Amino acid sequence: MKKELTYIFLTVLSVTYGKYALAQSSNAEFSTTISESCNIYITQVGSLGLSSKGTTLSSTEAGGSPGSASIICTGERATLTVEAPPVSAPFESSTADVTLTRTNNGGGQKQFNLTATNETPYTISNSFGAKRRATYELKADLTLTTSNNQLIPAGKYIFNVGITATPR
Repeated sequence: MKKELTYIFLTVLSVTYGKYALAQSSNAEFSTTISESCNIYITQVGSLGLSSKGTTLSSTEAGGSPGSASIICTGERATLTVEAPPVSAPFESSTADVTLTRTNNGGGQKQFNLTATNETPYTISNSFGAKRRATYELKADLTLTTSNNQLIPAGKYIFNVGITATPR
């Protein structure tokens, strides 16, 4: 009798499941909350060239190059502030000329041109972050001039253009 039950059990298993077990399925859930934020990624460090008169350092002079950054903001609107670096002797002024190109996730583009000086930062708001999510490419040229056409002394010079992106 034991041999017959084993045979019946194996037959039932074979008929019910065949050679393979039944497949099981489940869902792995993923979720997130995205806060309004802005991230700035420096994509190119700028460099300064010396003018032929020796009185100006600029990224637009021979040997200079603009700095650039990518800015990604989420949320309804954002504010962008650009600040030219503070200066001290022998420099009289600094000017940051910035071209900002917004590319919406739908593909449209809008360009902004702004200038900040060491005395007056430039802030752009409302229209800067008018899209829910956009990527901004920022290109900055920096120019520093001396007072009374003084020659720029030899030395190492490092200046920072301040970029602040604030979600609202």
